[in-house]
Amino acid sequence: MVFFRKKEKFKFNPNTLQYEKEKFNYKVFFIKLFGHSFVLIIGGVLFVILYSLLYPYYLDNAIKRENEFLKTQFISMNEELKLYDFQLDTLAKNDNNIYRTMLIKDSIPFAIRNSGMEAKNAYKKLEGYSNSELIQETRKKLDKIGKKISVQSKSQEEILAELAKNEKYYKSAPILQPLHVNQMTRFSSNFGYRPHPILGIMQFHRGIDLTAPLGTPVYAAGNGIVSFCGFKQDGYGNDVVIDHKVRGLSSRYAHLSKIDVVQGQNVKRGQKIGEVGNSGLSTAPHLHFEIMKNGEAINPIRYMFAPSADNYELLIKEAKYKTVTFD
Repeated sequence: MVFFRKKEKFKFNPNTLQYEKEKFNYKVFFIKLFGHSFVLIIGGVLFVILYSLLYPYYLDNAIKRENEFLKTQFISMNEELKLYDFQLDTLAKNDNNIYRTMLIKDSIPFAIRNSGMEAKNAYKKLEGYSNSELIQETRKKLDKIGKKISVQSKSQEEILAELAKNEKYYKSAPILQPLHVNQMTRFSSNFGYRPHPILGIMQFHRGIDLTAPLGTPVYAAGNGIVSFCGFKQDGYGNDVVIDHKVRGLSSRYAHLSKIDVVQGQNVKRGQKIGEVGNSGLSTAPHLHFEIMKNGEAINPIRYMFAPSADNYELLIKEAKYKTVTFD
């Protein structure tokens, strides 16, 4: 069996000129041990001192960098919120001026749409921070946008319920501007009394005149049946009348240069029924457009609206297919 023993050390003795076995010196050992320990203690103390001095500086810089990053993000979010707010305002205007007007619904005041949190101390809990003003501004915008979305959502539900309740009416009502938004030049004459341009006498104008170049397509303002088409001697010239079969409504398209439908024909909103002309008592190419309720002329502006050019193009394209319905 082999035993491992501590390795013996030898030291050369210059007096005897021999290597002599070195004796273990406890004093030297403890002196060395103390020296190493002292160095370690001093090193540790210095490390702690440096750490306590430098770490707060590092931490402070890290917090500053993080605060700057958060501030940048808040500023960026505020810019995005401005864009969303603008889009909601556009949606609200369309909701009031087009959809609710078409459905004969009261518009929603912008004071209600724009109301946010009105409590005086609603944002007091956000005070006392380096970026409190920016945080409060962001929170206010979020609350306002949230309120707008809530109001718009309720309005949308009301509109959809109204459409579902009166689906046939809104499919057939003469609400479409009969000339393409890109082809109509201007309104040349409004509804009501005005001097007749040829007869020179005050006369009640039963519709509105829409100026457009000769041959401009004329489209049906709503679904219905052609109740009359032909030349009329009473000044209308080439004339088309559509019975929309809802709430006693009918629409007239006069002074046409060409008629593309026949009496008794079913037509759809956006379907071409003729072309702008100068027939009858007319001084220049235009479309005379009327809406009648139970035979009595009413102001077409109350019903008529013009979609965007792209939507108008889509409507005309879809009107060519018999299977397509319009909402």
